[in-house]
Amino acid sequence: NLSDKINAYPSQLSGGQKQRVGIARALANEPTILLCDEPTSALDLDSTEQILDLLENINRKLSVTILIITHEMTVVKKICHRVAVMQDGKVVEENEIYELFSNPAAPLSKQLVSKALNIDLPISVLENTKGKIYRITYLGPNAMEGVISETISKHGASINILHGRIEYIHNKPIGILIITINGNVASRAYALEYLTANVAKIEEIKNG
Repeated sequence: NLSDKINAYPSQLSGGQKQRVGIARALANEPTILLCDEPTSALDLDSTEQILDLLENINRKLSVTILIITHEMTVVKKICHRVAVMQDGKVVEENEIYELFSNPAAPLSKQLVSKALNIDLPISVLENTKGKIYRITYLGPNAMEGVISETISKHGASINILHGRIEYIHNKPIGILIITINGNVASRAYALEYLTANVAKIEEIKNG
């Protein structure tokens, strides 16, 4: 899609256009693996989307394996199928992309996923919220169900939602809510038991 630039010098091309030329140059030798080192680091948002769409098409239409090195988790989330997280020159975790985003194991993976999904509460909210605070993770079709409303109606607990979102990784939903559970001791205990049985994961992130 650069036929109108056939007589242009490199200095006359935009960053995204230069990336396209670089990708075409790499594909000219018909490789089985395409290595992309920070392919979007110097691009604006529109160019980033275009380059990622181009790489997806290359992977799908030409059956070329693409190995991407990047620190941008939004890139990983959009285009990758598997991910290896590296720290100090060592792989600390490797998994399918959906599994890593839904249940990261290594501390660095948890930090990266938390920032990518924007699920951390501000310190001021954590400090000023009374009682225990829980992070709930829903996976797959469960992310679309009304588990919170069911918990309230069945067990009489009062649930305060501090933060929440649904993220889609390759069209599969991951739901995350940060909540407090209020009420008497019995209703809180029943609510916690019901939630534990009906969501993928529930973590206590603040005790009292």
